[in-house]
Amino acid sequence: ELTDQETGRTGYSKRGERPVRAQGRRLSFPAEASEALTAAAMWCRLTLRPETTDTSVTRAGAELLSECLPTWDATGSVDMIYWYWGTLTLRKLGGPTWELWRRRLSRELLEHQVTGGDHAGGFRPVGAWGSEGGSVYSTALMTHTLALLK
Repeated sequence: ELTDQETGRTGYSKRGERPVRAQGRRLSFPAEASEALTAAAMWCRLTLRPETTDTSVTRAGAELLSECLPTWDATGSVDMIYWYWGTLTLRKLGGPTWELWRRRLSRELLEHQVTGGDHAGGFRPVGAWGSEGGSVYSTALMTHTLALLK
């Protein structure tokens, strides 16, 4: 288990470390702007072991997510995979943190969805992994995430 039991943060290769970034992107997309691994690990734990909904680790992880709310700033904070896992996780947990996350992400996504041209309804490939995934990745992930926000 790579989750720090005190903080609730899940690391990639070490307990509690920050998420990884593509080579050369650590400065433009700081790991401090994401809790992607924490959100994904929480979703797995909640799905495989539903009794973990109200544990200190789950509460600590939810607190980390609430401190790192989605903000569309293409110069450093867009992390679509984090937003997807965070949405799945917080939706499952419900409560005030979910409502805060839902309202914030709904606003951010609807303000930045492409509104005209051939790509209307889609999302531009920005953020920590946008150039790797392209517009298909960005649009598929954010459209699915938008559907979860209802």
